[in-house]
Formats: sequence, structure tokens, C-alpha cells
Amino acid sequence: MNNTNDTESELFQYYRTIQFKYYKVYIWVLVGVGVPGNVACILVTTSMTLTTATLYMSLLAVADLLTLVLRLTVHQMDIYEVPLNTFVCKVGVFVESVASYANWTLVLVCLERFLSIRFPLKKKIYFTKKRAILIAVLLWMIVCLCYLYAFIQRDHREERYCGYSQSSHDFGETYWYWITAFINYFLPFILLLIFPCLIIASLRRQRKAREAMVRTTRKVRGDNADKS
Repeated sequence: MNNTNDTESELFQYYRTIQFKYYKVYIWVLVGVGVPGNVACILVTTSMTLTTATLYMSLLAVADLLTLVLRLTVHQMDIYEVPLNTFVCKVGVFVESVASYANWTLVLVCLERFLSIRFPLKKKIYFTKKRAILIAVLLWMIVCLCYLYAFIQRDHREERYCGYSQSSHDFGETYWYWITAFINYFLPFILLLIFPCLIIASLRRQRKAREAMVRTTRKVRGDNADKS
């Protein structure tokens, strides 16, 4: 019996060691790929003519870059067991809100592309730079409102733990966890699956319309040539 317990304990410790090594390394892989990529994206988009597409791409790159830098900072504080305080816990909520904004900005990019393809003649009328900036600001305000509860309630409860107060602990650790997961991950993921499908369907519809127009034009020209 003791041998079985010792084996299970060793196996558990082995997996814990692998998990810790992965936790120490993974963030550097993301930063090593993400930071240069986002910096290059910012440099390219800022050198181009400002449009709704380049504006959203710039915002996406900035938000993603800021998220990576802040997550790396929080990650290193956790690795080196830096004692937490109220400010650090609030920064953690801010990191989550910036990450959510990056996800929703990517949704905006897909939405803008879909509407531009679906309504090409109305693009210059409806998709102006002022409206794009207004939508980006409104999106940030909505994201901040979504995380306002966590920003107010979350605080350091132990030396290295950020949590909710006793009065809101049950709601914060259960319902609010799933609410933020839905807002931050599930809903953007679903929309990012839908919009590319709609874009593909719109492009196919336009291609069929062009092919039908070409066939009609050739037929009319052929009929006119026969009459001549």
C-alpha cells in the first residue's frame, strides 16, 4: 500500500515538474513570436493610408502587444513569487480587459471585411474613419464596463493570491468566471467562425453574378453580331 502511494506521489510530482517547466517557457515563445510580429504590423499599418481596415489592424496590434507585455510582467512576478498587493490585482483585471479588447478588435476586423465585401458600393458612405474610431472607443468602453465588477471586487486576499471579497466570493468564482469566459473567449470565437464563412459565401455569390453577367454580355454581343 505504501509502495502504491509512493508511486502515485512520484508520478504526481513528475507531472507537476513538467507543468512548471512548460509554464516557465510558454510565455517566452508567445512573446518571441508576438512582439516582433505586432511591432512589424504597427510599423506597416501606420505607414499606409489610414482606412477603417488599417485602423482596426493597428488597434489589434497595439492591444495584442500590450497584452503580451503585461502578461509577461505578471508571469514573471508569479515565477519569482513577488508578494501581491491591491495594485497588482487591479492590473491583472486590466490585462484581462485588454486581452478581451484585442479579441473583439479581431472580430471588428472580420466584420468590417464582411460588410465591405457584402456592400461594396456603400463602403465609402458608411465605413468612414470617424465612425471606425467611434466604434473602437465604444468597444473599449463596453469592455471596461464588462470588467468593472471584477476591477472593484477583486483584491489580494493572501500574500500571493488575488480573489473576491467574502460577500461576492461565490458569485465571482462561479457565475462571473463563466460570464467573463463567454465574453472574452467563447463569443468572439463563435463570431470568428461565422464571419469568414459569410465572407466566403459573399465572394462566391459575387463570382457567380460576374460570371452570369459575362455570359449575358457575350450572348447579347453574339446576337447583335448575327443581326449585323
